[in-house]
Amino acid sequence: MRKRIWHVIIIVALIFLFTGCGGREWEERHVNYHAPNWTSDGKIIFFEEIWIQKLKESISGPEVIEETQNFTLYEVDNSGTNYEEIEEVSSSARGFFSMVGSSSAGDYVVFGLSNIANNDNEIWVIGRDGTGLQEVGSGRYPDFSPDASQIVYQKPSQGIWIMDRDGGNDHQIISDADAKYPAWSPDDTLIAYGEYSTSITSLQGDSIRKYSNWWFKDWGPLNSNLVMATDPYGLTVTIDFISEFIDTLSVFVSYESGSGYKWSDDGNTFIGYDGDWFIINRNGTNKWYLQP
Repeated sequence: MRKRIWHVIIIVALIFLFTGCGGREWEERHVNYHAPNWTSDGKIIFFEEIWIQKLKESISGPEVIEETQNFTLYEVDNSGTNYEEIEEVSSSARGFFSMVGSSSAGDYVVFGLSNIANNDNEIWVIGRDGTGLQEVGSGRYPDFSPDASQIVYQKPSQGIWIMDRDGGNDHQIISDADAKYPAWSPDDTLIAYGEYSTSITSLQGDSIRKYSNWWFKDWGPLNSNLVMATDPYGLTVTIDFISEFIDTLSVFVSYESGSGYKWSDDGNTFIGYDGDWFIINRNGTNKWYLQP
């Protein structure tokens, strides 16, 4: 008799597990920010990602039964005020993506998306007013020329390429398959790139300088000969590529560690990353985080 009772208890418990507790459903909302960069007039563009997962409890743990993902373009003043939602640029109806770089010049923004499932890389252009969203090519880490007429970008395993803003006149300037993270100089004359080094070339790809021990991060302020780089341990420096003088950015680094630096045109402010994206003055003051 006792065995029967225990059998009934076990059966009831299993039924409760699968139909009661096991049937519970809920949503989890994840908000992330990606690819902040400066605009020509000193604002900051960035992308908000909203990832919603619908989950169901099962005997093996939470089970994802539905997911949605949306990227939306924002702008904000460099003081952290006046957030403006511009336009949704991608949704999960097209698959799931990661953001791979952005750039803004004049009235335009260019950005890269990489499909998580098949690593299909897309480059898109949109107006800062939210109009004219258009896919213009395939690649990663696009960067505008100062007048937004051309885009330099990384074509995976095929080096560095340049194309017109509408995708025309696409041509290779660096054939090195390992060349990555290209950036157009503020004076519209040079391209810098590098992952474990810093290389500076002409717009045609002719080599001008290479620094093997410094990893390229960003160009320095407008009207300077500076590039920003780090060593493998995260020490941040500026390199004058004309005189080759190297100077440590000790004031900035002593206040904040991080990566993903973007330097404002006036040389006074940085975008950085320490687990979240932040903006900070070069002297370490007025730090604030991107959060609409």
